[in-house]
Amino acid sequence: GLKGKIKPVLQKWKEQAKNRRREFRAAAQAKEQELAKEGNGTPEDQSAAEAEMQHPGIVCDGCNVAIIGSRFHCLKCPDYDLCGECEAKGIHPNHPMLRIRVPGKFP
Repeated sequence: GLKGKIKPVLQKWKEQAKNRRREFRAAAQAKEQELAKEGNGTPEDQSAAEAEMQHPGIVCDGCNVAIIGSRFHCLKCPDYDLCGECEAKGIHPNHPMLRIRVPGKFP
């Protein structure tokens, strides 16, 4: 009856789904290999990317280094900022910190 007609259709759908997953995995692996061959770009590319993420004129009060990437600004102290590494270490734990991802978007 009806069960006999549905079973081949379901089997066909399962096989098609399996083939799509296999194709997706192969494409993802090929892209990973392509990216691995390319590396992470030249040192100049990395320096340019870091410059875009550096908070101008802001130095970490924990390690005294220019902050690149997320900046953590104390909401209680008048001028206190931490880099991501120092914030993760738990430096300045008693005050709330504001995470600033984009340089220049906060005083």
